Amino acid sequence: MAIDYDRLINWRFADVEHEFTKKDAILYALGVGLGHDPTDPQQLRFVYEEGLEALPSFGGVLGYPGFWAKDPAFGIDWKRLLNGEQGIVLHRPLPVEGKVVGRLKIDAIVDKGAEKGALIYTSRDVFDAASGAPLCTVTNTIFCRGDGGFGGPS
Repeated sequence: MAIDYDRLINWRFADVEHEFTKKDAILYALGVGLGHDPTDPQQLRFVYEEGLEALPSFGGVLGYPGFWAKDPAFGIDWKRLLNGEQGIVLHRPLPVEGKVVGRLKIDAIVDKGAEKGALIYTSRDVFDAASGAPLCTVTNTIFCRGDGGFGGPS
């Protein structure tokens, strides 16, 4: 099954509510390697409860909708996907606990040709659930190695 360009570019993903705690923020920071030096105050601020701050890249996992590309409705060969790049724009410091809403959208799909695959560009806006204030925008480029040649824009 090939990518259905019109269906995918116009797909409206459901908002994702995500509640997280200080423990989640700490585990994220530990998971990316902070805290290996327990005397470094630059690391401790992300892994120690007193004066805790959220690592800015923590926004990349907030309000994430899961592995949506695996849905057969999109026609993506999900076994051949590669994460090409990810970016984040912070609109304010991230909280260390709370509830957020993530809103994903497909920004563009590029057909590179039958033997060259496709690119899917997405963005996810993350908002504070209580106030609606924007926290960050996460951008992503997905390489679909097995999905070129569907007739979309090049």
